Amino acid sequence: MQMLIIIGLALGCILMPESPRWLARKNKWVACRKVLLRITEVRDENDKAISDPQVAERMRLNKTDEAMRELKQSIEEESLEGRPRWRDMFKTDGLNIGRR
Repeated sequence: MQMLIIIGLALGCILMPESPRWLARKNKWVACRKVLLRITEVRDENDKAISDPQVAERMRLNKTDEAMRELKQSIEEESLEGRPRWRDMFKTDGLNIGRR
């Protein structure tokens, strides 16, 4: 019985796509876009799937492009802050995040 759980987790790890953020940080933008296209789902304002395939595809592309822009902007902002270090987790700041 325990082996079923391990096998299920192993298959899940193999079939799971790479993280778009990780791919973007490694400057693999084409692969990042492919993953975003694969996982992006579009719905109308009533949270129903869109019936017209051309409209759905156009909306999915627009949503993916928007996600790519936000991801690129986020990564640029993170690069300006510098690489985080382990000791940053234990620093206290004005927000006292470590104590929450």
